[in-house]
Amino acid sequence: MTVQNVTGAELDTIVAEGQEVTVLFYVDWCGPCRALGPEVEKYAKGHPKKTVVKVNVGTNPEAANKYGVPGLPNLIRIVKGEKVRQIDGFRRLLHEFDESP
Repeated sequence: MTVQNVTGAELDTIVAEGQEVTVLFYVDWCGPCRALGPEVEKYAKGHPKKTVVKVNVGTNPEAANKYGVPGLPNLIRIVKGEKVRQIDGFRRLLHEFDESP
């Protein structure tokens, strides 16, 4: 499965449906965000049954506020509507991102 770009409203729908979702919050001009993109794509392809999405906070700033994103890049895993893991910063993401909540 490839990573889908979604709006804040689309993310809200996914979360409301109770799906487990991994969300990358990013902006286009962020170098670390762009560098992390291929890693998130690789993760999504290796886990085709998981929902993995990206939200551009440049065009969806309300989503960053709603989901408590303090900086970019930021990766959040949401299960049954609850945030179970959040990692921010490029280096932390590269070293800590895995399947565990």
